[in-house]
Amino acid sequence: MTSTELAPKVELTDAEAWEAFRSLPLDGADLYTSLREHLSTSGFFVHDGDTLEVGAGDGFLWDGDGVALIHRALARGRLVLTDSDPGCVRTCRDRIRRDHPAVVAEEADAARLAYPSASFARVLAIHVLHWCDSTESIRSAVAQLARVMRPDARALVVTVDATVHMAEIYALMQDAKARLEARGVRLDAEIPERPPRIGRFCTDNAASYLHASFGDVRAITMEYAHRVVGVHPHLPIAGEDLVVRYVESAPFLRAAEVDRAALEAFLGEIRNAVAASIRVSGAFRVSRCDVLYECRSPRLPSPDAVPQTR
Repeated sequence: MTSTELAPKVELTDAEAWEAFRSLPLDGADLYTSLREHLSTSGFFVHDGDTLEVGAGDGFLWDGDGVALIHRALARGRLVLTDSDPGCVRTCRDRIRRDHPAVVAEEADAARLAYPSASFARVLAIHVLHWCDSTESIRSAVAQLARVMRPDARALVVTVDATVHMAEIYALMQDAKARLEARGVRLDAEIPERPPRIGRFCTDNAASYLHASFGDVRAITMEYAHRVVGVHPHLPIAGEDLVVRYVESAPFLRAAEVDRAALEAFLGEIRNAVAASIRVSGAFRVSRCDVLYECRSPRLPSPDAVPQTR
């Protein structure tokens, strides 16, 4: 009996499929475990002053095992969680402010932060800057992080090594397309070798962007892997179906005019390959390599880069 037969069908949104990877078994400590430890032991909260997270999403850093960080932040000043997505801001309010009403959750555009210059003692931006839609907006967002920081402040900016991030998934897609073509089935979609969006801001270019706005930039590498197992430990979905759902969410597949039968054959190849890996090895391994850039000595941006503050 396959894991697909053992697990009932479940419909996941794109966001739920992406987030499902958070709770898979791991080889090594995941980003948030490592990041929380770093924040706790590196002197990040040594100075009095406010804390800002840009692109906080659902506030996951501060939830669960991160609650201790909330107390450390609030002992020093305000904790301000921002995101450009109103739904994420509502989730932060429901998830974090319910138990910690002193936490501020509000909408903000990373490239145009409406806070006074030099107003924060520490700033975080975790897997955010690759969502900027252009080189110029990335530069603006980095400059805004530097602008709102005090001279003695620290910023932690996290991105990925795009050659490692989910590499097995992209190899899987490349192999599935090749097998289809060997059978004479054409899939009218270009399969990249690595995640296209993440390439906007990753280890290939992050240091260059950051050095433009910070005098001191240091990198810390954190490697680990997700283990996709027969049935997800917390969701009623088979491991191979989770991977298929993740692949289906890829924007480059959705943007392509792919014949439905060819797409189903492509996804079937992926499902079979993952199921075989789980059957033989007990898991399908998906690599991650997050890089934390610790940034100090913010450079003052030009006056025309400073937005109207509140």
